Amino acid sequence: MKNLIKDLRLEIARFNTFIIENYLLHIEVSDNDTEPLHYFHNVLHKLTTSLADFGGNIEQLDFPLIQNRILHLLKNLVSESILTIFLIDKSNDLENLILNIRSVSAHQIATTIENIQQYGTLFKKNVVEIETEINQFKSDYPDFFDFNGQLKYTPLNVSADEAFEYLIDNTQIPDLRGKFIRAFDDQNYININQLEDIESPPVNNGSSNINENELLKKIISSLFIVFLAYSYAEPFFKMPDQLSNDFTKHIRKLTYLLNQITNFNLQ
Repeated sequence: MKNLIKDLRLEIARFNTFIIENYLLHIEVSDNDTEPLHYFHNVLHKLTTSLADFGGNIEQLDFPLIQNRILHLLKNLVSESILTIFLIDKSNDLENLILNIRSVSAHQIATTIENIQQYGTLFKKNVVEIETEINQFKSDYPDFFDFNGQLKYTPLNVSADEAFEYLIDNTQIPDLRGKFIRAFDDQNYININQLEDIESPPVNNGSSNINENELLKKIISSLFIVFLAYSYAEPFFKMPDQLSNDFTKHIRKLTYLLNQITNFNLQ
């Protein structure tokens, strides 16, 4: 098992290097670039950063102790991944995808404006000061506001659980639906066994009703949904065939290792 975990760590490192060199650094994306490339470039950046951190610590998954920070990293990875898959799956065409992406961004913008108002009130700023800060913030996103300063897009806020439920209910391909169900069940179990404070001592699985084998398999199998998100997003980069083929080879290697680990019989 330790050798398989080591192989997975090395393959994740190779995959991250491939993504950084060919998808993140090779393609320069600015805030002015059109969607959905700008959005998916940010997604790959967030996933790759978190995956590198998770992969670098994956060999710490020694029982009976599991570093709680690793579980926190995994939760963030899966949440970002399932929301990415949800956005793509929910969209009927490219135009609808762009609208959904802007609606997600509109929610983030609206939340920031609410925070500016709340903190302004908390620190007893006057109305003019608060409005000035809000208008300065809005000026950074001119495409999202009309001439009256109102958002042009209806904010879309979807939790990871809602995304999972949508995909489970609406996916017609049995094998893919099974992956979503498995990932959702894995996350529910991991969340139950994760301590609230990520700075707390490692989780002691000795008190769990589920054995060590079960928890380890759920942690590792959760990565299936992460690499599925990469596969969903990759076509939007419109890379040369050779690079896309190399991407697919990396995904297949990672999937093979995940299957080897999750099917390993721990005694």
